[in-house]
Amino acid sequence: MNGSIRRRSKDSWELTIDLGKDATGKRLRKFVAVKGTKVLAQQKLREILASLDKGLLVDASKVTVGGFLDRWMRDYVATNTSPSTEDGYGFIVRCHLSPNLGHITLSNLQPSHLQEYYAKALVDGRRDGKGGLSPRTVQHHHRVLAEALNHEVKWGLVARNVATAVDPPRPVHKEIVNSSPADIQQFWPRLKGLRITI
Repeated sequence: MNGSIRRRSKDSWELTIDLGKDATGKRLRKFVAVKGTKVLAQQKLREILASLDKGLLVDASKVTVGGFLDRWMRDYVATNTSPSTEDGYGFIVRCHLSPNLGHITLSNLQPSHLQEYYAKALVDGRRDGKGGLSPRTVQHHHRVLAEALNHEVKWGLVARNVATAVDPPRPVHKEIVNSSPADIQQFWPRLKGLRITI
């Protein structure tokens, strides 16, 4: 991370901190005003850059969900999970979460945004446009997003994980029906006459 100092007046300085780019490629910068000496401004800049090095952002109000998810994939998933897990998470982030939630800033993300996305995904979430995703798949999206937002809290970007306030869809459990002895006796004569070749 980079930063610079510019004098605004006799005892006033402006710090410019480069926060990288958001999901659309737009450069993000944070401006901080400091009153006092240049030494004080330099000290403040060092403190801010040290916080950034520890994974804490100065201001999450301009960072989008998409930008955060990209950072999470790069800084955490790529270094702490298996290649297959990274591929799976990357697919969900690139193809589902970022296109639907990526434009929202972290500070504005609400449980209602997640609930709305889950409802939409169940109806028309398939990439080929032929219907919705299964409840089990949407539940997996929820688990990935909740894990990412846990790191958002750990990294000091927000105070709470909004995913904990959302109930993902429940998978539909199909009941297995066992045949009764009477059913088997009814179909047995038909099965005896079949020729099965392997």
